[in-house]
Amino acid sequence: MGWHLVALKAELEAGCPSGRLYGEAMGTALAVHLLKNYTTVKSALSEYEDGLPQYKLTQVLEYIQIYLDGEIKLAHLAALVGMSKYYRKVG
Repeated sequence: MGWHLVALKAELEAGCPSGRLYGEAMGTALAVHLLKNYTTVKSALSEYEDGLPQYKLTQVLEYIQIYLDGEIKLAHLAALVGMSKYYRKVG
């Protein structure tokens, strides 16, 4: 069993103490793993070489600090900086 499955299983068994964002991130990692290893059509996933511009990263970090005790969703963080939660750099 892969590390991501072990981590997701442990999180579920513990009652999801890390919240929805952790579950969404692990679900995305699981989906990428399944697509990468078990599809018949292989696509070339490029390596991510750069990060968010500093001002967007600052927006996300400030939002997380403000709403740390609430339900933080990956989709909302992405929308905050005008991105899709599935964004990946192409090229």
